[in-house]
Amino acid sequence: RSYFTITDQRDLYTANIDPSVIGEFSVCGAMFRLGIVSEAENTVEVAYTDVDTFTQNSNYLAYNYPFAYVTKFRYNFIGDKYEGDADLVITSGNSATGDYTKANKLFLHSSNPYSDVYQKNNTRDAWLASYIESGAKTKNIGGKDFSVGENTIVSTLPTGSGYLDGGIFVNIFDGVMKEFGIIEEDEGWVDGKVISDTKEIVFDYTNDNFVVDTDKVDVFAGKPHGSANGGSFSVTTENDLAAVSIMAVKEDEDKIESATSLFIYAMGRCANNARTAPAGTATADGLGAPPIIYEDIRGTLSLTSEQENIKVWGLNHTGERKKEMAVEKTATGFDITIGGYCYYEVEVVA
Repeated sequence: RSYFTITDQRDLYTANIDPSVIGEFSVCGAMFRLGIVSEAENTVEVAYTDVDTFTQNSNYLAYNYPFAYVTKFRYNFIGDKYEGDADLVITSGNSATGDYTKANKLFLHSSNPYSDVYQKNNTRDAWLASYIESGAKTKNIGGKDFSVGENTIVSTLPTGSGYLDGGIFVNIFDGVMKEFGIIEEDEGWVDGKVISDTKEIVFDYTNDNFVVDTDKVDVFAGKPHGSANGGSFSVTTENDLAAVSIMAVKEDEDKIESATSLFIYAMGRCANNARTAPAGTATADGLGAPPIIYEDIRGTLSLTSEQENIKVWGLNHTGERKKEMAVEKTATGFDITIGGYCYYEVEVVA
């Protein structure tokens, strides 16, 4: 059956007709093409030598998770010598190999004592010691002790100590970046949140939500817990899940608060009709059948605005104005009653 003619969600990857995905295309496309969300300020690289690539490590994906929301991150296959320009270089930990003397800032460690794929040459301690700077001090970072110099932090922890696992790993690398001054104290992992080095992206894993806060586009997605803040707006709703985006539409208007034209996207749960899941779980035990249905977000959207008077319309799927929504002026902007639509247009009127 053609990918373009299906009418229901077959699995996790059925996105081409998912209203929660398609509805965000215009906003996400603009964010990408116009550079609305700032590029991360720093770059972290995990370096793999030739020996590293042939040495197994069960934690090879561990680096992806903590850095994804904080800064630019990539793997660098260096051969035997690092020649890059990343703000922070981290050794893979797969073997005690590699020349990192040209790294700007270096976190050096290895959970494997050997420097060859045959595990014959046990040279880990000498390799680590060669990078400990004169005058380096022992400091506790993330609950573990490290040899800390101006440009190099060296881990001399026993092999198999398991510090690459779970929360310990996050605490260590947050501490390493802050020790080097790569990120500020209110960036990285702070009070149950992951905050990007531009401060525009916040993943609140404690409260299960995600916020993008820029001048031209603001986004909230996740559990609103009754009231959710998305930067220039807040939403008060009984919906248990919500994705709300606001974008200044005109190219020459760069601030939501002063914009004369705004686009609002508001979407709740989406699923096949009659899709079921056991109470208290997020795993479906029955996919249901067409058509795909969605929950509109019902409640009050409080918009921060410098304007004196606006009108708001609910739009259909082709962008036609279908219903004028109730608007009330407030001290900081407007309270907009939303519901019945997933698209809204906001326009300043005289």
